[in-house]
Amino acid sequence: MRRALWVSCLVAAMSLPVYAFAGVQITNTVEGAWNGDNDNGCPTCRPYDDNYGYIVNKLNLVGSSGDISTWIRLDAWRYFRRPTTAYKGKILPERLQISYKMGDFKLTVGDFYKQLGRGLVLSYRKGDEVSADTAMRGAELIYSASGHKAVAFGGYRNQANFDPVTKLYYEDTNDALAGFQYEYQNFELLNIGMHGLFYQPAWRGVESYVDGEQVKEFSYFENYLTGGLYVDAPDLTEWFGLYAESNVQRRYRNPGEIVEVFGQKEVQESSAELAHGSYASVSMYLGDFQFVGEFLHLDGLDQGSVADAGIAPSGGKVSTNLRTLDIRPPTLVRLQDEITSVSDVTGGSGRLEYYIEDYELTFSASGSYRLNGVDRNIHEMLGYGGVEWSYDMGRSRLKAEFGYWNTKADGELIKDKAFLYADWVQHVSGKWSIQTITDTEYRMHEDYIRGSTYLTLLKSGWGDVTFEFGHDRDQNDSDGETGEMQLFYAGTVSVDVIDGWKIRGTGGSQRGGLKCIAGVCRWFPPFAGGRLEVVSRF
Repeated sequence: MRRALWVSCLVAAMSLPVYAFAGVQITNTVEGAWNGDNDNGCPTCRPYDDNYGYIVNKLNLVGSSGDISTWIRLDAWRYFRRPTTAYKGKILPERLQISYKMGDFKLTVGDFYKQLGRGLVLSYRKGDEVSADTAMRGAELIYSASGHKAVAFGGYRNQANFDPVTKLYYEDTNDALAGFQYEYQNFELLNIGMHGLFYQPAWRGVESYVDGEQVKEFSYFENYLTGGLYVDAPDLTEWFGLYAESNVQRRYRNPGEIVEVFGQKEVQESSAELAHGSYASVSMYLGDFQFVGEFLHLDGLDQGSVADAGIAPSGGKVSTNLRTLDIRPPTLVRLQDEITSVSDVTGGSGRLEYYIEDYELTFSASGSYRLNGVDRNIHEMLGYGGVEWSYDMGRSRLKAEFGYWNTKADGELIKDKAFLYADWVQHVSGKWSIQTITDTEYRMHEDYIRGSTYLTLLKSGWGDVTFEFGHDRDQNDSDGETGEMQLFYAGTVSVDVIDGWKIRGTGGSQRGGLKCIAGVCRWFPPFAGGRLEVVSRF
């Protein structure tokens, strides 16, 4: 069934742009790089990320003809002097889609992104710097008319096979899922809706238990049935808006196939557990003041996600599958902050802004408190202030945030840090501007400083030149006894060649480490070498 769906999508998607050649848009992105020795430990400990090159090409074709549209993305990559056999070149159709609009209905077959509510139940979205591009390969039918919107969908999880962090190929997980969403839009001030999702992970787990003097094992599979309601009223009054969502999940475990151990077989009982999650946000506008508050409670709500997999730090062995999160709930903290849990957490946040219109100046104060873990024994506290200023008729601007983060487990301090983020653009003359960005944190409990600072010269319509300085200095290893690089220097040149064409080249060394976006964190190796990217549009 999956093979037939894949072939039909490919044939339909490839034929339509030929038929509707006048409506075809083509975007091609090619990236090539050479990775030198990044000094992230002894050469025999991590031989898999040094002294090799790669080239990756992503070709997007979008076509349309009347009520029909299509999308194809072809990915291809290969390596030069690959360090291990885990690096395998491939050419494959990563995204295939055809859509047909029929009056109040729209049918989509192939790959599409999907989110339910605010991402507590499901969030398949285009990849960012740390999370893999994850879509759903199947079919979606949308009906929208007379204040009603109904959506039904089903298919398989389709995560992009090339991982931009490890530069490796990973197999598809092929998890099966099906769901619906309905929204009633006839109320004047608010919309109400409901959604449901059935999720069946493809993986099988193995557990063991002791029966007398024997150790027995059994394999099991799980599925997740989730339903939820939401209310969306962004303009309930002139000064007040709200959003509220609540979900309940039934997690079912079936023992599946029994594994025989020592000649013994035993059927385990199936089990079912309940999980739930809720989210609410309010916004208030009182003169020059604006307040946004959020509340989040997740009690085991998940879809069987594994946050990270990849290269093992010994010998270059890799996992055959890479899963990033299937859910992306609001984190209550800054976009780039590292959090403890995305499925077991209770907390709240607030942000107060004061805007001075005459000076286009905004002051803000924000705070967040999160209780993490099944026992809610890990406490996270965040507080920070900020300022945003736009001047010189909008050609110059300044944004700065500074604050403090504290994490305790069972009353014991495990992380505290002070941080500073600043982004300043100063118009110089004509089309010329200078930009400075710094993102630095000092982890006081660990006595550790890390961050990056960028200095950029920009010319509108031409491009920019950037110098980057990174520092990842463990104050307890100031003598560099580990042999790992602690200071990083790189230069980047970006050129807007013609309309839709852009060339970007980087050379030097760049800081690695843990990077997070909206609750998803990945560990990046440091980079040392050169990289060239060319984006072309037709």
